[in-house]
Amino acid sequence: MRWSLANMAAAQTISISYYRASNIGGWSHRLGKGCVGTMAFAALNTTSSIYVWTWPAASGSSATRSTRTIGSFSNAGVSVPGPDGRDWAGFWNATGQIQGAYGNSTECGFSWGCSPQAGRAMPYTRIARFLLSDRSLIAEHDIWSSTNAYLYNDMMSNASGDVGGTLAWGSATNDVTTASYIIDSYDPGAPATVYYPALGSSGPNVNRFGDYFTVRRHPLSTNTWVSGFSRKSATEKFASVRFCEDSPSRKYAARAGSGICPAESTLDWPM
Repeated sequence: MRWSLANMAAAQTISISYYRASNIGGWSHRLGKGCVGTMAFAALNTTSSIYVWTWPAASGSSATRSTRTIGSFSNAGVSVPGPDGRDWAGFWNATGQIQGAYGNSTECGFSWGCSPQAGRAMPYTRIARFLLSDRSLIAEHDIWSSTNAYLYNDMMSNASGDVGGTLAWGSATNDVTTASYIIDSYDPGAPATVYYPALGSSGPNVNRFGDYFTVRRHPLSTNTWVSGFSRKSATEKFASVRFCEDSPSRKYAARAGSGICPAESTLDWPM
């Protein structure tokens, strides 16, 4: 469904339009956060194809769907117990579900977790990018490591159209930890640098994680992102981190224990 924010702000009558199709298909539908002029949304169709819709803001327009071929991936269940044996990737939604989605004035992107396969020894995150104009595939990128899993990615564009994201990483030797990244002219990749605000010190109390990972553009400092996530420690905690792109030095969470993720972590995103 779609309605006018301008009408809402002016306390006017709101006209609602909606898209309905008998063959909408797919699973884990997500809207691209930050789209300008045209909304995009997507759903995985198979492990080698994705449905991508665009819906222009022009009055009376309707959504158009395309089926696009993507690189084959595995959505099999995964297991990544940490040093304490708690399996933060053990729940079914760790793979094969679109969890991150962004858009700007020219493109949109969607991300989901994948099981290990050739060249990817650990669970990893796939990002697929598409043009808003015709929903054609621009490129696909993986956030991956040979020794750590990277899952539960969320992302959004800022006012400049650059992308900020938050995801979780961990392994049998590293407690699950949340990290953030920015893709822009200062850090274009590949690989881009992935930062963490603080290291985790335990796994979750159930075999599940990442449910509330969220990245949003700051409403006032519009080239800045705010992300919310859980940080596992002696007690369960929820944290918020602000990160921005005002200089090459970056301004991530400044606190003891913050740093850069292990050197082998790779965000395979060339600009």
